[in-house]
This record gives sequence, structure tokens and C-alpha cells, in this order.
Amino acid sequence: MKSCWPLLVVAMLFLPSPVPIGSEPPSDPVSKAKAKLALAGYTELPPVLVVEVDDLPQLSETLRREILSSTAFRIVIQHPHDPAKDRLDPVIYLYRHSQIYRLAEEGSEAGIALLAASIVHELVHDYADEGRAYAVEAGLLEKWALASGMSIDDRMLLAQFALVKKEQSKNAQIRASR
Repeated sequence: MKSCWPLLVVAMLFLPSPVPIGSEPPSDPVSKAKAKLALAGYTELPPVLVVEVDDLPQLSETLRREILSSTAFRIVIQHPHDPAKDRLDPVIYLYRHSQIYRLAEEGSEAGIALLAASIVHELVHDYADEGRAYAVEAGLLEKWALASGMSIDDRMLLAQFALVKKEQSKNAQIRASR
């Protein structure tokens, strides 16, 4: 298999720099999502960067198409000679044109919660598989759906997403066991 290591490193040098924590304007959806996560105990977050697909020319067309249907994602940096030394890029990327990002950008409380849960989903990949990432995401969404301070419509939306994430978790665990 041909290695993409040099391309990834070179391309990463040309990506926009993440905004340091604490310097984002308060109206930024990422700042709001991080604040929500801090209240839930997630105070140590890696850099979170909002990107367009065209910001990632080093990715294959297949991955670029997958991003178009994603909210958040991570990039695996491939080692040039040893796949066992591949590593997960610490940056969590958010796709600027995803429905959830746009909802959060409009100021929707449900959108902010969904964006925050998407960030945690990617964070969980530091130590667990896809099934566990969906389960943690579902748990946060359930917790926030039951909390007061949000409209009933927003709470219902979170509850619906929690159910979907639980199903995705179950399906990922079934696939992993095969």
C-alpha cells in the first residue's frame, strides 16, 4: 500500500491554525459547544478546527465525499513504513457546512448540544472504538434532553438523536464482533 505520510504532513502545514481555547468570540458555535462540554466535565479538549472540504486536499476523493455527510471527524496520519505506527491526528475537525454545524451557528440550543456531542464522539476515539463513541454521544444527548433550560422542541430533537446514536452504537458493536 502506498503511503500518504509526506502528503498528509505537507497538507497539514497549510491548514488554517486552530484558534486557541479562550480566544474565540463568545458567539462562535465551537466556543458554545466547548462551554457546554466544560459543564459536563470535558475540560481537556484537543484543538477543534472548523474546515471546508477544500481545506483538505491531501485526502482521497472517497474520504472527502464522506466528510460531506459528517459533522466531525479525525484524520489518521499514516506512518511511511509501519502501519502499526499510524496515529490519530489530535485535531478534531468540524465540517462547516454540516447540518448540525449550521444549526449551532444559528444559535439553536439543540444545535450547540449536537455539535458538542459530535466533538465528544471524536474525542472518545482516542481510547475506544466506534460503538463506544456512539454510546458516549447518546448518553450526553439523553442527559441534555432531560435537562431544563431548553425548549421542548430542542429537548425532543436531542432525545431523537440519542435514540439514533444508541442504534448506531449497537450496529457498530455487531459489526465489530464479526
